[in-house]
Amino acid sequence: MIPLAEGEKDQRILEWDRSPSDIPTKDKLYISVDLFARWRITDPLQYFLRLRDERSAQSRLDDILGSETRNAVAKHELIEIIRTTKDRVPLRDALLTGAEQKLDMGSLVPIQKGRKLVEQEIFTAAAKAYQEALFEQGIPITAFEVDDLESEFRKLSDLGVAFTSEPTNAGDVTLAVFVDTCGNLIQIYQPAQE
Repeated sequence: MIPLAEGEKDQRILEWDRSPSDIPTKDKLYISVDLFARWRITDPLQYFLRLRDERSAQSRLDDILGSETRNAVAKHELIEIIRTTKDRVPLRDALLTGAEQKLDMGSLVPIQKGRKLVEQEIFTAAAKAYQEALFEQGIPITAFEVDDLESEFRKLSDLGVAFTSEPTNAGDVTLAVFVDTCGNLIQIYQPAQE
């Protein structure tokens, strides 16, 4: 992390802040949800080629994070979203009478997951949607530089790796793209010899 002076903003970290919206829960109650995220551009060329500008990127985040959050909230009852974990033990008022204690006053409604696990569901679903969107657009999730692209291409092909593009000259680099075992596009490239 780079330390910043007070009031200074790291321009490499971009913000996505959606307007608060009321989302219905599984038990037909509404909760006001205010979403935000921080993101950065890791490959400016791919960013420009695929999205062109920050507004398009913000719109993509809106689509992915907004829809996955709505889906998760709609699948859970309000208590699941509000309570942090299912392990919370209620504090009992020492002044409760015996009759009040028998009524089980102060007990918590049982939950299955809690907010932390619901949040994790959202992150997992958003990551999957992001991965699928990258794949559909042909954007590699990562790239590795190799010394001899033709040799690596032959070696990986012989091992049964499925390439979506054979070695292709792209100006300053020669590159090839394959699908890994998790459904990601991986690029290998060799810089042009000077």
